[in-house]
Amino acid sequence: MRENKNKLKNKLALINLIAIMLGFQLGLVLFVFSTFLANQVGEKSVGWLFFVGYLVSFYILIRMHSLIRKLGTTQAFFIFVAISWISLIGMGAFWFHPISIIFAIFFLIGNTISWTVLDILLESHSDDKTTGRTRGLFLVILNAGVLVAPFISTWLVQNSENGFQLVFYIASFFSFIPLIILALFFSEREGVCVKRKKNFHIVKELLLRKNILRIYLVSFLLDLFYAVTVVYTPVYLLDIGLSWIEIGKIFTVMLIPFVILQYPLGVIADKKTGEKELIIASLFVLAIFTIIIGLFNAPNVAIWMGILLTTRIGAATVEIMRDTYFYKKIGPKDIEIMDFYRTTKNLAYIFGMPVFIFLLFIFPSSLNYVFILLGIIIGVGIIPILKLEDTKASN
Repeated sequence: MRENKNKLKNKLALINLIAIMLGFQLGLVLFVFSTFLANQVGEKSVGWLFFVGYLVSFYILIRMHSLIRKLGTTQAFFIFVAISWISLIGMGAFWFHPISIIFAIFFLIGNTISWTVLDILLESHSDDKTTGRTRGLFLVILNAGVLVAPFISTWLVQNSENGFQLVFYIASFFSFIPLIILALFFSEREGVCVKRKKNFHIVKELLLRKNILRIYLVSFLLDLFYAVTVVYTPVYLLDIGLSWIEIGKIFTVMLIPFVILQYPLGVIADKKTGEKELIIASLFVLAIFTIIIGLFNAPNVAIWMGILLTTRIGAATVEIMRDTYFYKKIGPKDIEIMDFYRTTKNLAYIFGMPVFIFLLFIFPSSLNYVFILLGIIIGVGIIPILKLEDTKASN
């Protein structure tokens, strides 16, 4: 029993090490990626590339059970991390050529599925009694990797003619390390599972379990916020006159809440209920300050730090509270619902991107409307979430 517990701790430590490596990779690429694509296809078409990448990812996600059943969780994780690694090398090698678009789409697919399978791997090595602090620590470690990386990538893009190439090559190194860890320490077929329900029955069950459906809506709103802001915030800040160096500083400050808030909030969530109140309050903050992004267009670094920092305080709180709430509400037999819950990021891009692309088509020179509409959508989305029950209540 003690040996199994130590083995679990060791595997959890390795998962966290993988998380910080992939977090640094993500932080390097995240906020320069849309600008890189805009250089290839133009600002208006960037959203379509994200749409295609996440549409394919969504198809893979709904068939994830079959894939894991055949390969095992760690083997599936290895494959998609390898796809990300190869794609980053490809983007680095062809950063000046339109062929990089193909590698970019494969990177979106590989990276998206990698994070999803890593989440499954984390859940399979977690103790249900400490869900909040386990996930809180995982998110803190992950975001510690993300925190410094945007400043490095934006500095490289601004100060080097081949800055994008350097960013992708460095990021590929931090994708390669997890491949080594997986090959050395996760060779067994862990997490192999058998699918028990069809997708139709999963959706039907989700509709019957109202609180799971509401927390799914919370997850969708948060992922829609991430989808739109990751794609359009760097472009918007460049348009109003900020430099890459200034944007890098802003993003570094902006990401601090993910490092300092999520673990203590996870501990609080383990000891008490009250996720509902924090979720609603944080979504309200997120809605208001997202609208403010669209209303403010002066190139003032300090003010932008304050605005974007406040949005991420809201987002960081929603992120840990939604995950803690969800994993408290489900049990070991709800593996299919767990898989479906992870589709919100893809659906945010699939349904969100066409709406905002259409908005930019109508108002081609008014990127600020994207943030105003996003804030309104989040604000309206709070209404059905008001009926969310605390975790002490039944489903």
